[in-house]
Amino acid sequence: SLRAIVCGSAPLSEALATRTLDTFGPVLFNLYGTSESGLVSLATPDDLRSSPRTVGRVLPGVTVRIVGTDGSDAASGEVGRIVVYARQVPEGFDTGDLGHRSDEGLLFLHGRADDLIVRGGENLFPQMIEDRVCAEFDSIRECAVIAVPDDSEFGSELHLFAVLTPDHRDTAESLLRQFEEHLPRVIRPTRLTLVDALPRNLSGELVRRRLQSVAGLRSSS
Repeated sequence: SLRAIVCGSAPLSEALATRTLDTFGPVLFNLYGTSESGLVSLATPDDLRSSPRTVGRVLPGVTVRIVGTDGSDAASGEVGRIVVYARQVPEGFDTGDLGHRSDEGLLFLHGRADDLIVRGGENLFPQMIEDRVCAEFDSIRECAVIAVPDDSEFGSELHLFAVLTPDHRDTAESLLRQFEEHLPRVIRPTRLTLVDALPRNLSGELVRRRLQSVAGLRSSS
């Protein structure tokens, strides 16, 4: 009798989207929006089956621009800031989110602009790293990564906070060894803290600044 599962507010990971579809069938929908602009896009079960990370297609009555660093419209597949035009924000609202649009018109999120990690000259999006880790390591149920400044060749270390599955047998030390074997150096966490739960706000969104305080960093906000 289950007809629909609707996900919103916090990002839906690729691993969780796939697991949900495999378990319950084509009933999962993923919504993207902001409190300022309202609902922006919707991913259907078919969208998520073909592209588990997508937030779908822009809804009627809404226009989305992907804006590059020079202020012009980004090309298809190019990452930029997401600006939304809707009834509530006819002049346009900069969401602060980074994303891209595919040739098929699907919208993809890469995370908050202020969460972007520049490491070894490469732009890294935390959600990309988190999705990769959860997909490759079955004992990790969910995780979050932040950058910790250091004087290594990359300029920073990656500190991962992970919630393990109830039946896990891994330790932080064993997982760090597995990271060395299976993850490329530029996205490989070298610090790992196991936690019972990730810090989230009432809407279910991850609060990274709390992780920064745990890691001994001064929050920028």
